[in-house]
Amino acid sequence: DEATTGAAFEVANHVVKRIDRFAGTTPTDPMRAQKVEALAERFVTAAFRRPMAAEERPRYIGAQFAAAADLESALRRVVLLTLKSPHFLYVELPGVARRPAAGDHTVASRLAFALWDSAPDAPLAQAAGANQLRTRAEATAQAQRMLGDPRARAKLREFFHHWLQIRFIEDMQKDAKLYPDFTPELVDDLRTSLNLFLDQVVWSERSDFRELLRADYVIANERLARFYGLPAPPAGEFARVPAPPGERVGVLTHPYLLAALSYKTSSSPIHRGVFLTRSVVGRTLKSPPMAVAFNDAEFAPNLTMREKVTRLTNSD
Repeated sequence: DEATTGAAFEVANHVVKRIDRFAGTTPTDPMRAQKVEALAERFVTAAFRRPMAAEERPRYIGAQFAAAADLESALRRVVLLTLKSPHFLYVELPGVARRPAAGDHTVASRLAFALWDSAPDAPLAQAAGANQLRTRAEATAQAQRMLGDPRARAKLREFFHHWLQIRFIEDMQKDAKLYPDFTPELVDDLRTSLNLFLDQVVWSERSDFRELLRADYVIANERLARFYGLPAPPAGEFARVPAPPGERVGVLTHPYLLAALSYKTSSSPIHRGVFLTRSVVGRTLKSPPMAVAFNDAEFAPNLTMREKVTRLTNSD
C-alpha cells in the first residue's frame, strides 16, 4: 500500500506539472477546463484498460472536478484516486468482464499483461473498442504484432533471469589475486553473452527450447574468448563460438551462471546443486539439520573440491 501510494503521488505530480502539454491546451485557452477534463477521462480509461461504466464517471471525474479549487488540484485528485483504485491495481475484478462491451477489453488486458506486463497500447485498445478481439484469428493477429515489440523480449528475458536466479545478483567479484582478469568489464560481457544466448534460443528462426540445455556453443567476444580459452570471434563482436566438448553444453554450464553459483576463490557444488534441485528438477529442499560454514583455508590445499565437500558434509 505504501509503495502504490508513493507511486501514485509521483505520477500525479508528473502529470500536473505538464498539465497543458498533456491536455493540448494553454493557460489562456478558453476551452482549457474541458480539455483538462478530457485528459482526466483518457487517463482513467487507460489506467482501467476499458471505458468507464456509467456509474463510474461521476465518481472518478465529476466529483473530483467539483470538489477541487482549480484544474490542477482536480487532475491530481483524479490521478490519485485512479491509481489507488482496485480497477487499476488488479488485472481482473469479479463482475467487470461481464459488463457490456467489457469482453474485448478484458481480452486486450490479458494479452498485454501476458506479453508485456503492461497495459494495452493504442492499437490494442482501439481493436478492443471496435470489438475486434472476439475471434481466435483477431486475438492471434494482435499477439503476433505485440511479439515484435521490445517489451515482449524484455518480459521473456526477465522470466529466464528469474528461473536462473540471476536477477538477484548485484555484485559478482572474484579474488583479484587468483583471477586478475575477472574484471567488471568481463562480468558485463558475461551477462551480455547469456542474454544473447537466451535471445538466440527463443527468437531465432529455429526457436527450439531444447537448445537451452543442448547447445554446443557459447556466444562470446574477444575478451571472453581469451579468458575462457574459446575460439576467437570476429573483432569487437559477440558471435557464436564452439564450446569445448565435454565442458559446456546449454545454459546450465554458461560461465555467467557458473560464476554466480560459486565462491570468490573456488567453485561451489552445493550452491549449484541447490539451484539444479530447485530450479531445474523442481524439488524442495529441507533446511539442513546443522548449518556448517565452508572455509576453504581449513582444508589441505591438495584436496579437490569434491573431497572438501565430502569431508564437510560427512556425518562423522
